[in-house]
Amino acid sequence: MHYQVTSTNLRILGSIHKLPPEMNDLPTWVWEAFEWSENLILEADSTAGARSTLLRYSDGTSLSEHLSPRCIKDLGAAWAMLNIQAPLNVFKPWSALFVMGNLLTLGGPGVESRFTERCVSVGRSISYLETPESLFRTLDSFSVEIQEQAVKTFLDNIYRVPQQFGALCNAWLSRDLAAIEAAMAANPMHALSAFRNAIFSERNRAWMPAILSFITSQRRTLICVGAGHLCGSDNVLSLLRIAGHRLAQLP
Repeated sequence: MHYQVTSTNLRILGSIHKLPPEMNDLPTWVWEAFEWSENLILEADSTAGARSTLLRYSDGTSLSEHLSPRCIKDLGAAWAMLNIQAPLNVFKPWSALFVMGNLLTLGGPGVESRFTERCVSVGRSISYLETPESLFRTLDSFSVEIQEQAVKTFLDNIYRVPQQFGALCNAWLSRDLAAIEAAMAANPMHALSAFRNAIFSERNRAWMPAILSFITSQRRTLICVGAGHLCGSDNVLSLLRIAGHRLAQLP
């Protein structure tokens, strides 16, 4: 889950965005990767202030104007079951799923949050591969049909979400990339090609110019992305290899 681009000062770390509830801290090897680095690059600013306004409609419309009445009814029932106090109608379809998924996967702050907290405490800067707007803009562009398909898939499998999260956490803690890929493939949401491509393949390709720009850096640079970006089609590691670079897995 930790790779060196050979003959360079660039390393790639596969992270997890939320830790299982029984873990109070990151594994030693993750902190060692952080301490090695002089430059820290994350996917995007994940602090609440950076994304909170992007989860809600800003054009004067509401969720009920973007989904069918049946879809709204089913989504509302799940929202009430989870006892979410925020009004459902202000959220976008994908952000409503994000809120519910976050509630169903109990756990603590993940790698990026803990790295950010440490950087703030020591006055260290962080750079990013993208802005929150770039991903959210893609999710906003999905057709009603795709959005409703995503809602239906999520609701049909809502009781499996904690189990899926547990499998992903176990694979990450084992530093087993094949198990990460298997855990993701077992998630029905991952079978939705539009979402899978938007969240993984398209972003991986969009990140490559920035990632490659650090190849010649004299400063020790750690690029930290979700472990799911290191497996599957057009993953970050394979794109680096296609660009002519060799990688060595670190202990």
